Amino acid sequence: MVSLTPQDAGHLIYLHDAYAAEVQTVVLEASEGRIRLRETPFYPGGGGQPADRGWVRWEGGEVPVVGHHHDGERLWHEVGGVPPPAAAGVRAALDW
Repeated sequence: MVSLTPQDAGHLIYLHDAYAAEVQTVVLEASEGRIRLRETPFYPGGGGQPADRGWVRWEGGEVPVVGHHHDGERLWHEVGGVPPPAAAGVRAALDW
């Protein structure tokens, strides 16, 4: 099991509020096909539970969240398109 700290992973909202379906947040890092968020409602899957899917929207764009992976202690969200730039304000929303 990977132990994620808020500093490395961003604030994992789903650990405290399983019904949080949307959050306004900031992109900590972005690279081709993936982003890290300061706060995230997206559960990455595990323990028999499927991973969350949804959208990240910002002024001028949106991308679907299609997967998740850990890079050491960091939780990355895989996106289906060009990600928003680092430091962009975004709205992360689950597709329920």
